[in-house]
Order: sequence, then C-alpha cells, then structure tokens
Amino acid sequence: MASSNPNTNGEASREQPQCEESSTGMMIRRHTPAISKRLFWKFCGVYCQNCHPTSKSENDPEDKESLRVMDYNLQALAASSPASPLVLAPMLQASAQHHSTVELVLSEYIASCRFYGSTPNAGILSCLRFALPCLRTADQFRDTDMLALGEVLLRHCNGPLRYIKRLDFTVSGKQPKQTGQVSGLRSHGAVALAKVLQMSEHLTEVRLQRNTVGPYGASAIFLACAHNRTLHTLGMRQCRVGERGALVLAETLSASPDECGLRFVDLSANFIGHVGCEVVDQAVMKMNTNAGAVILTVDLEGNLVFQEIMNAVTHGLGVILAFVGSFLMSRRVADKDSRHVISCAVYNTSLIVLYTSSTLYHSFFSLQNTKYIFEVLDKCAIYILIAGSYTPFLTIVLGHEPIWSYGLLGFIWACCVFGIGVDASFPVWRYRNVFSLAMYVGMGWCCCICLPEVASLLPENAIRLMILGGVAYTTGIPFYLRSNNLDHAIWHLFVLAGSIFHWLGIYLYVAAWDGSKLEAIANTSQ
Repeated sequence: MASSNPNTNGEASREQPQCEESSTGMMIRRHTPAISKRLFWKFCGVYCQNCHPTSKSENDPEDKESLRVMDYNLQALAASSPASPLVLAPMLQASAQHHSTVELVLSEYIASCRFYGSTPNAGILSCLRFALPCLRTADQFRDTDMLALGEVLLRHCNGPLRYIKRLDFTVSGKQPKQTGQVSGLRSHGAVALAKVLQMSEHLTEVRLQRNTVGPYGASAIFLACAHNRTLHTLGMRQCRVGERGALVLAETLSASPDECGLRFVDLSANFIGHVGCEVVDQAVMKMNTNAGAVILTVDLEGNLVFQEIMNAVTHGLGVILAFVGSFLMSRRVADKDSRHVISCAVYNTSLIVLYTSSTLYHSFFSLQNTKYIFEVLDKCAIYILIAGSYTPFLTIVLGHEPIWSYGLLGFIWACCVFGIGVDASFPVWRYRNVFSLAMYVGMGWCCCICLPEVASLLPENAIRLMILGGVAYTTGIPFYLRSNNLDHAIWHLFVLAGSIFHWLGIYLYVAAWDGSKLEAIANTSQ
C-alpha cells in the first residue's frame, strides 16, 4: 500500500507555507515552497531518479558536499586585493573531487527551464557551475526565465546557493527591440523575484535597471524588501515604478522601519511624479530619524516629468528670444565702433549659452550621464550671463573710466572664471550650492558701487530697467531654493523677465550710446 507520507522515496521534506499578519493588516506569506523535484523529473526526464537519488535538505549539517560551497566575505576580499571580489571569490573556492551538489543544482535548473519552456541562461549556468557571487543574466531574460530561476533559488538560496550575494538583471533590460519581442522582466517575473527576496537570508544587492516591472511588480518587490534585513541595495532605475509603486514603498517603509535593511534604493527616472516623490521623501526622513535605524538613501532624480517639461519649455522660449534678440542687437550696433559690436556680441552669446544649456539640461532629465554634463554647463552659464550683462554697461557707458571699464569688469570676469572652476571641479562638494548662490548674488549686485556714475550718464528709464532686471533675478531665488512642484519653472520665468529687462535697457539705451559723448567727457576731464 502506497504511503501518504510526502517524504516517500527519500524526497526531502519542505517547510509548509507560513502566513503572518503585518503591521499594515496585510497577510504576508513568508515562505513559498518550490515545485516538487519529482514533478520536474517526471515532466522533463532530465535524469533518472534511481541513478541520481534526491539529496538531503540543504540545511542538513551532514550534507558535507553542500557545506563545501563557500559563503564569501566580499568586504574582506575587497580589502585584500585590487581585483574585484566578484572575480576573486570563485577563484579561491576550495576544490572538490565530487560535485554532486553542483550537478544537482545545475540539473534542477535545466529541468526547471524545460518545465517552463525557457532556454537555460549562460550567465546563470556560469554562476551555478563556478559558484560566482554575482548572478548576472546574459542575453534576453524574460518572465518565464525568472520563473525557472526562481524555482532553484526558492529551494537553495539559503543552502548551497548562499554564496550568491548579488542578482543583476541589467543586461536583460538593455536588449535591442528590433526583433519585436519583449525583453526584460515584467510584473510577473518581478513577483517571482519578490518571493525569492522574502526567503533569502544572504542576498545583499539586486539590480533591475531598465526592466519595466511597472507599479504592480515594483509593489511586490517593495513588500518583500520591507522584511528582508540582509538586502542593502536595490537598483530600479527606469523600471516605470509610477506613483502607485512609490506609495507602496512609502507605506512599507513607514510600517516596518526596523525590519528593512535597505541602505540605498535607486528610483530615478520612474515617472513617480511630485506626489510620489513627496511621500517617499517623508517616509525616508521619518525612517532615518528613528533611533538605531539604518540610514536609507533613495535616489528620486528624473521623476518629475511634467515639471521638467515645463522647465524645458520656459527656457526653450528663452532660447528663441535670445536668438531673436541677438539678431536685433547685431543690427542695432552694425554701424557702431568695435567696442559696441564686441560688447553686445559678448552679451548676446551669454544669453544664448545660458538658455540653451538650461533647456538641454531639463530636456535630458532621464539620461543620467548626459544630464550631468548639461547640469554643470547650466551652473557655469549663470556666471557667464552675469559677467556678460555687465560688459556692455562698463565698456560702452563707462569706457572712459578705466577703474570701471577695466577694474570692475576684470574683477567680474575673474569671479566668473573662479566660479566656473569650482562648479566644474567639485560637482559633489557639500557646500557647492551655497557657494554658487552666494557668488551669483554677490556678482549681480556689486554694480551698486558704480550705479551713481551710470545714473549720471544714462536716462532714468535705463536705470529703471537695469534695477528691475536685478530685482527680477533676486525675487526668483526663493522659488529656486524651495524647488517644490513647479517652483523651478517659476524661477525660470523670473530669470526670463530679468533678461528681458536688461536686454531692453541695453538695446534701447546702451547700444545706441554715442561714442562721441565719451570722447567729449574724456577731453573735459583732461
């Protein structure tokens, strides 16, 4: 009579699923059993069960072959050699005469692939065969591939495969789409991965960049990470997490701050929106203020799509106005001397550089490296615009007084070069933003020392336009500092208004300034 014992024929017993109620009232399934090996063998026929009996449980201390596989200390290896610990670790693995555990895991993975109708992945096979600490998928990797891998990890992630510290699925997200086939993980594969993260006690990092798991898959991963104390890094750039996924992350962090071991989460370029970013920021701030809590950093760069579009549109309008204004200004000074032409050309160039770099910076908000380049150019272009705005006033109107036309102008351009050097050389300096803002305000209002001389030469309307421009720039600073929702676009409008006031003052009064007046004043002073 056949026995009803599930351990018949030597099959290892599996822990029954356990459910517990989380602090949010949701039932969290902590353990998901893998599919029976007997079913794999019967369905796939990879090898004969009689020739290859089932191994003992991966937690059985008598399974010496299982214990032979190393559990790497990557931090110690990183300090001992310049070679990457991910490369050094498998090279230091102790040799074994018998590879029954390795063969068993490989056979189970191949059987799992056949069961789900997927192709064995070269990256996974290399990791299982040579005990690599980083499991990095190769070629195309889809949901069915994740299901096959998940069966093996569910059974062995805390046993023979405990040496795996990192799961890297970034290659699957970078596959070209010329074939018309969907590449990378989607929501179903993310759920399979989440079940593995619920059980794993050794994984420390997961990379999912460019795998569009969506808010559904992201929510499953966040729920799994909330109760995983060993997982420290989660990379989910361009995974289309969305606002709903961000709300789930904030809820899980708030509900279980002491159980989450995450230290860094990359959520950049995920269409989270302003509400999602605000909720996540508040949850992270609350979590980090708890006594004894692990400091968590969340990268939310590039998630304000509508806001970035408005930023690009506002200064895109500035680009158009800058080119039109440059054309009109060039015609205005076409019959003037070289001093007028060069000074106005410098001013026109500074306008074009500022608005072009700012527009490109906000247009490429989802391209991390490209955005970084234009961000530096955008910061530096502000110095150039300030110095460029001084140039026509000091060289044309006060050209007869060297202390202003050479002394003050030289000082302004020296500050410009110094500020550009600091911003370009120290992009991650802690006080860079404070330094830059102080330089902007100081350079912009140091004109007050020569304002009486300019006021004695230019009409009252010109001085009024000059002051209005400075006031417009300065009034926008609070919006620049707060940077809440559309505040940066409002700051752009103030910058645009300041540029228009200064352009009108230069076009109507400075560019039309008669050079003969300067000669008469100079002769009178002599």
